[in-house]
Amino acid sequence: MGRRKNLQQTGKIWSWSGNFLNNAGFPFFLIVIALIPRLFSLFGMSQSPIFSFPVIDSQIYHQKAIEIVSGDLMGSNTFWQAPLYSYFLGLIYSVFGIKVIIARIIGLILGAISCYLVFSLAEKTIGRTIAWIAFAISALYGPFIFFESELLASALLNFLVLLSLIVMTKYQQSPGKFKVIAVGLLLGLAQITHGLIIVFLPFVYGWLDYISRRQGEKLIRTFKNFGLLLVGFFPVILLTTIHNYAVDKEVVAVSSNFGANFYLGNHPSYDSTTTIRPGLEWDEFIGEASVNGFQTPEQASDFFASRAVRNITSDLPGFMGLLAKKFYLLLSGEEIKRNLDIYYFKTYSYLLNILIWKSVLYFPSGLILPLSLCGILLAFFNKGFARGRFDIWLLLLFIISQVIAILLFFVSTRYRLVIMPVAIIFAAGAIWQLYYWIKEKNQSQVILYGSIFVVLLIFCNIPRIESTPRDEAENYFYEAQALAASHDYKAAIDRYSAAIELDPYFMMARYDQAIVQYRIGQTQLALKVLDRIVELNPNSFVIHLIVGSTLLDAGRTEKARELFERVLELNPNSVEAYINLGHIYRIQKEYDRAMEYLRRATELNPRAYKAYNQIGAVYFDQKKMQEAEKYFTKAYEINRSYISVMNNLATVYAPTGRMDKAEKILKRAKVLAPDDPDVLINYGTVIMQGEEFEEALDCFDYASEIAPRRPEIQHLRGLVFLRLHKRAEAIDAFKTALKINPKFEPAGQVLKELGF
Repeated sequence: MGRRKNLQQTGKIWSWSGNFLNNAGFPFFLIVIALIPRLFSLFGMSQSPIFSFPVIDSQIYHQKAIEIVSGDLMGSNTFWQAPLYSYFLGLIYSVFGIKVIIARIIGLILGAISCYLVFSLAEKTIGRTIAWIAFAISALYGPFIFFESELLASALLNFLVLLSLIVMTKYQQSPGKFKVIAVGLLLGLAQITHGLIIVFLPFVYGWLDYISRRQGEKLIRTFKNFGLLLVGFFPVILLTTIHNYAVDKEVVAVSSNFGANFYLGNHPSYDSTTTIRPGLEWDEFIGEASVNGFQTPEQASDFFASRAVRNITSDLPGFMGLLAKKFYLLLSGEEIKRNLDIYYFKTYSYLLNILIWKSVLYFPSGLILPLSLCGILLAFFNKGFARGRFDIWLLLLFIISQVIAILLFFVSTRYRLVIMPVAIIFAAGAIWQLYYWIKEKNQSQVILYGSIFVVLLIFCNIPRIESTPRDEAENYFYEAQALAASHDYKAAIDRYSAAIELDPYFMMARYDQAIVQYRIGQTQLALKVLDRIVELNPNSFVIHLIVGSTLLDAGRTEKARELFERVLELNPNSVEAYINLGHIYRIQKEYDRAMEYLRRATELNPRAYKAYNQIGAVYFDQKKMQEAEKYFTKAYEINRSYISVMNNLATVYAPTGRMDKAEKILKRAKVLAPDDPDVLINYGTVIMQGEEFEEALDCFDYASEIAPRRPEIQHLRGLVFLRLHKRAEAIDAFKTALKINPKFEPAGQVLKELGF
């Protein structure tokens, strides 16, 4: 009883499960067990407005996946984000259709599989008993469940990382070149999912060198093994590099967001820069590159990266202090948001309300992190821990590498999630070791590590993030965006109003609310709000640009022109301002002046597809169809998912008898933008000429729901009803068109022919 037992021996209490563990059905059993709470949580989360209409990064992944499944595999630009998850999501949509719920379920299944991989990795590195504890924690770890249910890369990344670590442990037991190549391939895939896994490679080299030395191999053996790993790793990276060069003729290894994120995370005003979310503030921030003459993705990334380096080198003590601050945040039990506030959106799920909470303790991370740190201390100082095997050091090396990667940028729960599966294994080890010491009445160890745990528990649960009105306002704002996308405009306006009430200077909320008001016919109120936004932001070129674009769509061309000219005063390199001014002068039939602005846009950015689209429109207005088609085609070749040019190409194809081409491109446009009224109008018109009257009517009916103030839609509905021999319905549609616009002559002419 008094003799110290090795931790390995405690696994005997689980000996009953030996045969079961060797059974092929065991992994499936664990995956199902882990999936149950995930599906239960998904049911609750389905009540959230953002469930069917993703927002922020999820929406970007979702839209990119739709572009991929529609046939645009290359895209129009250098990858902004690491791209693998977009293609993974595109694969899901191509198999199951564009169904967000299926994608969410597959993410949860992937997360459940990762729980089994946590079990397997823990068993191989520490022991079976601890593997069971690690599995239980992973299966019920709230942040895993939350992010796995979102359209984000977290589930795919953790799966790839865990799989690579398991292969590495197998390599240590039985070295083989194909295992090393497989590790490189998996890490390469993880790199184009996350972008920071590359920091792990130097540590992998050290790990391979240690294994070679233990086996009495020479240094050349390490070089060969690491070379084999790179054989798996670099071809994956080369694919993204080739893609980026093909579209922009620039060498960007994976994604162009490196510089911007590096700058955000290494700024003297770290607290404010890292709270910039996608929207007006983000566009203003990214626009700094163009203001300074850097237009292309590589140039913009280099611009921000150089500014970050300047911040670091000009104040090294300040940089070291910032690193310490980020490390302090990294060890916070509080879930730090990047986009979505997990504490707000988890309230839709009864289960997540139990699994994630903050009251004295930030549960669960506020408990897991101090336990993990205790487990790491045990790995360093307790010889009986983890069978004395070197495998556990592989896990430590991975954690260290990703801590470094995160500290180089910025801290959030979403980015910390890649560490947590391994951290949970250490936490499970600490739990079992403390239990074992208590059982064996080893009071000295219990007191020592119990005291360390209590200190770490207090430290990890010290509040670090001060909540602001903007934080809560953003929650309402994201829900409002989702409600607007679902056409629940009244609820959307209410949510926008709630966000503005919390933060009156939340300009993106004001702007989006005005757009919704304009859609439902509250035109004067919307225009008044837009004018007020400009008044409050006299020096924001982004505000002037987006408000000008909205006013241009609303027909207020003179006011829009003034705003675009102001944009050029604030940002002389604004390609969008030149394009919009060209658009205005085209509408006013000042074609030479329009071409002057549009040519300037293409000089600033030779890949400015919107400019080529407008040049095509200039020629189209002048009845120069051959030239118009040439420039529309050029714009389409640059961006095959640009809806406006797809509509324009269809208007060129149809009159020249190429109805099949017109229908094909509009059908694809309808997949990309199912809520775009112009797409619905054009597609309905084309298929109506093919006598597909019922489907055409469906298009026009849906278009009228989206854009109820457009008389041409009612006119088209009337024409379809006539072809379907529904005279009464046709007359009502024509009258509705005239009610919207009494001067709409086509409807009046048909009514006259019908005897009204």
